[in-house]
Amino acid sequence: MHAATDFVWSVKSPGNVAVLSSQRVAFEKCEFARLGGTAVDITWSEGCVVADSYFHDISGSGVQIGSFQYPLGAQQ
Repeated sequence: MHAATDFVWSVKSPGNVAVLSSQRVAFEKCEFARLGGTAVDITWSEGCVVADSYFHDISGSGVQIGSFQYPLGAQQ
């Protein structure tokens, strides 16, 4: 498979908290625990912040940014 088209076949793990097409969303001093998949998924958004938060007992990633299907979704 050609590396330039690999993103077409990639699928993200779903987020328990999804931020989509948003601006200036902040998660501060939050606790994310006992979750399957990804804790926070931020896609097609700008100016978002995750700070001073505690992530534990999560089977996927803590914070996922962007979109594999649309690689330019993380540029903002």
